[in-house]
Amino acid sequence: MLRNIGFVVLALLVFMLVVMAGDAVSMKLAPPMPEGLQLHDHEGMARYAATIPAQSFLVMVLAHLLGALAAGWVVGRFLGHGRVVWIMGVLLTAVGVWNILALPHPTWFWVDALVYLPGALIGFFMGRVPRAV
Repeated sequence: MLRNIGFVVLALLVFMLVVMAGDAVSMKLAPPMPEGLQLHDHEGMARYAATIPAQSFLVMVLAHLLGALAAGWVVGRFLGHGRVVWIMGVLLTAVGVWNILALPHPTWFWVDALVYLPGALIGFFMGRVPRAV
């Protein structure tokens, strides 16, 4: 049980590292955030989000997909439990939807919510080691 929890935590850390790297690249494509703009200023954030090019958002979607793939791979390689990857994929999807609702994004960015579960499942099967019967 403790081993399972440890590898799930590792998978989530891998996900976060991949997403943070992707977000860093994405922010290089975006104009700088206006000085003094706060995340809780919804109208200001919406104005700023409107200036961000689509390429920046596409990089974010790709980072989320790659992060889910990497996290799924960790679960497949070290745990091999299909239900764990399903739970993780659903939780990542829920967090992704929360992010879309919490911060302004273009309408088409809702496609991002569709990458977490399939990405985690594909990563799981890529990482899975065949078990001897």
